[in-house]
Order: sequence, then C-alpha cells, then structure tokens
Amino acid sequence: MDWLEDDTRDSLKQLKDLVEITLKPTKGHEIIIVSGIEEASTRKALAKCLLAVATQVIQNDFQLSTLLLGKSQESVDKTINETRVLIDGTHANAWIAEAIFFILIVVAEEMHPPGKMLVHTFPHTSATRQGLDGTGIYYDRHYERLGAAITEAKNYDNLNNAVSVSVKSFQKVATDQLGAELRSVFYGLLPFLSAENKSKLSSEFWTETCTYIPALFFVGDPKYRKCQERKTFSNYSIPRTHKLLVLNEFKDRDTFYQEIKEEMQNQMKEWIGNV
Repeated sequence: MDWLEDDTRDSLKQLKDLVEITLKPTKGHEIIIVSGIEEASTRKALAKCLLAVATQVIQNDFQLSTLLLGKSQESVDKTINETRVLIDGTHANAWIAEAIFFILIVVAEEMHPPGKMLVHTFPHTSATRQGLDGTGIYYDRHYERLGAAITEAKNYDNLNNAVSVSVKSFQKVATDQLGAELRSVFYGLLPFLSAENKSKLSSEFWTETCTYIPALFFVGDPKYRKCQERKTFSNYSIPRTHKLLVLNEFKDRDTFYQEIKEEMQNQMKEWIGNV
C-alpha cells in the first residue's frame, strides 16, 4: 500500500488544515509551537496518516526480508505482528510522536522556515533504536543551496528534561563525529531527489548548511515557560534561524495516545488485506 494513495493524500490535506503551527523567535533560536494535534476533529485524519507511515516502514523491512528469506507465510505473519507492536506495543507512544513529527515536517512548510523539505527519512521501525531519529535534505532559501535537516523527536513527561536530553543529541553532529552515518543516510535518500537537485549537492554539504530540530512531545504544566530561550541550544554555532525547537504540549496525553491507537487498530484490517 503506497502511503500517498488517494485517501491518505486527502487525510494529509485535512491534517495540514487542522493543525496550527506558530513561530516564536528567541535571541538564540526559533521555537515552533504545534497545536491542534490533540483535538477530536484531527484524530481520524491523523490516525490514517500514522497507519500509512507504519505500513510503509514495515513494508520496507518486509521487502528486504522477502529478498533475503523468501516470501513465506512465516515472514508475512512476522511482518503483521511487527506492525501491531509498532502501533500498540510498549514503545508505541514514542514511535507515534516520531511519526507525527515526520508527517508534519514533510507536509507543512511552516515546520521548517529555512526552506522546503525535499526528502526525509522515515521513522525507525523501533523507537528505541540508537542513532539519529531523522535526517532530511532541504533547499535553503537563505543560502540558496541544499542543506541537511537533523531531527530528534522525544516523548517526555517533563519539558525541561526533554530539552536537556534532545539538545545534547546534536553535539556529535556539531563536532563532526557522525560523518560516516550521515554519508550513509544521505546516500540512501539520493534516489528520491530530482536530477536537478542531485546536481546541487556538494561533498559533505551538511557541514556547510544544516538545521537542528528537536521536536518535543510533553505533558503540559502551567509552570513551564515554553517560549523562553534555551541557552544550551543557542550555543550551537549554526545560525539562530536554523535552530528550531518544536513543542507540542499535551492536555491529556494518555487519552490522546489511547484514542489514536484505537483508531489505527480500527483501520488496520484493511491494511492487512493489502500486504
């Protein structure tokens, strides 16, 4: 099932209209406030988009296992079970948060003010997998060249803890310790770029132009000063406009995740028939 089939395209358009994205600049970085994710009116469209992403993520693994192991009933059953775990297992909430961010940054240009996202990696098949959460290639309107988007999506109870953990994630990128991993990821994205954009790539382009994007999904608390500058994030040497702290505050996180997972389960029978 292609995750951009007609009904999913419609859901993506609905989601883009239902979710509000607000930019709040600080002295050292930008803050992007996401709202509307939790609303009942958003749930059906969001669940369909999430299931479509899960479908594609698992089918990518399924196609590889088919190539290596053959298309046995055992491998088909394993793939279906892995999808169930992905959307309703122990770490499902963390994966859903990562997938929501992936959907938004691909469909909503307001999520990435420095420039249009051209291609972005899918969420991991496991939310506990080590390494970068997401990596994309975008066209930078400030510098008129291609740049790299480095993303970390975190699902935390406490906003301040989430900021502390996520911001540290970019240290290895900033000190050029992930060159081999980034080269591998970008090589995998190349087939999805147009010939024109491929011609614009330069060697290790991510060291010249990039954005750091921690996307935090957290439990709301009136005591939080959401729009304050975070000095540890500001200290990175890339331009202020390229440090994007994305915040989604939950009013009732447990209910949100439970209802989203129930909606995804309701839609899953149709997907199984298409595997």
